[in-house]
Amino acid sequence: MDELQYGSVLCVKCSHSRRSAVCPRCGYTSCWVRLRWHGTAISIWHSADGKPLTYKDAGTILVKLNDEIEKNEFDPARYSKKVKNEKSVDALWDQFVTQKEKVWSPGTASNARSIRKAIEPLADLVDLATFSAQYCP
Repeated sequence: MDELQYGSVLCVKCSHSRRSAVCPRCGYTSCWVRLRWHGTAISIWHSADGKPLTYKDAGTILVKLNDEIEKNEFDPARYSKKVKNEKSVDALWDQFVTQKEKVWSPGTASNARSIRKAIEPLADLVDLATFSAQYCP
């Protein structure tokens, strides 16, 4: 991974640049990938299955991004947060509320749907795979 030209692997806890499985500054194991491309900042915090990135996973993603850039196949829109998928907080929250509507009163369900916007900024702090497995089987 030393010969990569674009992007970096950083510690989730202290944002220190990483070159090993454990952060030398704080001892944390989770990572994230940062790439700046033509004025666009791309941050990747989770693997495709929604789990926090390990150093190995982050390195694999970074190698893939560099290969795409070298082959002129890189499209930052594919990595944009604006792209919605089934693992997004909105989708999981709607699925959770829909399941709970059977036991909640109509007012409680309505209130739960309205607070969805309030939890959106917490998306990067929540392990969506755990949330999904625990509350949305």
